[in-house]
Amino acid sequence: AARAAFPPRPAAADWPATRMGLEPVAGLLGRAPFAVEHPGSQRWRFRGARLAITWLADQPGGTWQQRWLASGAESAGRDWKRDCARWLDDRGVHVGQRLDLLSVGLILAVSADIIRPSLSWLAAPGVSPWALARTLEHGRDPAGFARLRAAVGEAGQITAGARHATIGRAAVLVAAKGGTLADVTAGDFLELLDAEREDRGRPRDY
Repeated sequence: AARAAFPPRPAAADWPATRMGLEPVAGLLGRAPFAVEHPGSQRWRFRGARLAITWLADQPGGTWQQRWLASGAESAGRDWKRDCARWLDDRGVHVGQRLDLLSVGLILAVSADIIRPSLSWLAAPGVSPWALARTLEHGRDPAGFARLRAAVGEAGQITAGARHATIGRAAVLVAAKGGTLADVTAGDFLELLDAEREDRGRPRDY
């Protein structure tokens, strides 16, 4: 009954950011609000961003979302890096921690709304929901996440585990559906719970 009364927002197929070109995307991911102050950390992040968008750019499609869907990562779920490793081998990319770099870059692309992985993929999880939450909070909706953290922090009856789950789920919902926390609906949340149950047989603890 709740699912019928509160339908989720449909997954968008197209939006302005996913139509950006390669160099504009690289420029976006390399500056505020996605850049960090520490030079070493920033080099690491931008290297990951370059790697991720180069991988995506090599997939068929006219938008980043189309390339993401064509990459096979969605169907691979948590094993998505396995195919990426073959792609990296074929192109002679053998740098240390290359798959970690790819994850970092993908999280940046998601946070910049270049791509929107499905709730099922994010619930698997395809990437760390905590790393995703930190980047989304800093890069897309700092005010919204600040309000959420304040709300769960002030409620004394909420355990630390429940607070972590709330922040993690909030990040997943924003990443998959676009927009900010203010746009999340009850139907979106119910859809995420269904995706978690499908993956693990129960909602995730995050």
